[in-house]
Amino acid sequence: MKSIFKSLCTLFCILLSTALFAQLDRNNGSKEKGKIKAIVFNNSKEVKTPKPIELDGTLGFKKAFDKEKKKLEQQKEEKALNNKGVLTKGQLNNLRIKEMYGKREIKKVDSHQGNFLTLSKTVTLSFRDFGAIDGDIIGIYHNDILIVKKTTLNQHYKSFPIYLEKGNNKIEILALNQGSLGANTAQYKLVNSSGLKIASQYWFLATGAKAIFNVTKN
Repeated sequence: MKSIFKSLCTLFCILLSTALFAQLDRNNGSKEKGKIKAIVFNNSKEVKTPKPIELDGTLGFKKAFDKEKKKLEQQKEEKALNNKGVLTKGQLNNLRIKEMYGKREIKKVDSHQGNFLTLSKTVTLSFRDFGAIDGDIIGIYHNDILIVKKTTLNQHYKSFPIYLEKGNNKIEILALNQGSLGANTAQYKLVNSSGLKIASQYWFLATGAKAIFNVTKN
């Protein structure tokens, strides 16, 4: 009887030890030095942490500046295209003169402007360059007497009074040179002492040629 009881006690101790060791194994398998185990699937992908964006303050200003510069250049080009072919009045006059005289030699021929009557004691001769200012120079004669030795034409009228003699008065405008347009060109007007216009005309002269008109004083 004693031997049976001893055998049961030994078997009970063995079973108890086995159970304790199994419990310790389970605890060690679920927790190892504070690390948590996770289940990893075969088709899972590694998630990469995105790199932080580096912002350069000067880059933004440079882009804005380049954009504005490009816009201004485009506006400038559009403005140039809009203005293309638009001529000023002076440029149109130049074109007209070049078409008339630029392709052929201008002959030295006097230009007779006509005969005019007046009761005034004086007349005023005013003239200016017709078109671009290209350095035209003239002299003025009254009855073959030089009254203006040399004057250069410009865009504004120059005026000279002429005292008339009774009867016929010959007034001559002598072209002393030719400007860059190929002719000595001008617009003139003649008015009496009351300011009334007697004549208004243009001349296109070669060097040495004259614009001549006669004024008769009654």
